[in-house]
Amino acid sequence: MTSSINRRLLVAGATATALLTLSVFCGSANASAAPATSAAAAGPCRDTLTSHNFAVYLDNNCVEFILEVSGMTGNTVTLVRGAAHSQAFTDFILSSRRKNFSVALLDSQNRTIKQYNFRNAQAIRYGGGSVTFQFQEIVIS
Repeated sequence: MTSSINRRLLVAGATATALLTLSVFCGSANASAAPATSAAAAGPCRDTLTSHNFAVYLDNNCVEFILEVSGMTGNTVTLVRGAAHSQAFTDFILSSRRKNFSVALLDSQNRTIKQYNFRNAQAIRYGGGSVTFQFQEIVIS
């Protein structure tokens, strides 16, 4: 039982490291070009025992870690949620109102490397652990 859990943790850690490395190499900025803010500063994002790849910010507060950002085409983006769902992010998804939110790419110590700011975004599809947003503008910092 213990070896099975250890094996799963090892695989999860290796997967997270590979995804983070891929995200850094695919990005256009390096870690020194971005502000070193901590994603673990507020709200449900206080988990410092594990490394995460992405954090969602609503109203400048970290509300949830997510597993993946994919399908960014035109003015839509798809986010794959992790196992822990925050009520604030779920409420925003289900509200059908437009709002600004950000997704931060994190390093292995949960510090922001790059931030994607989605302006006037609204959830248009939700299910199976993923949510697709339509937005009017994206600002990358």
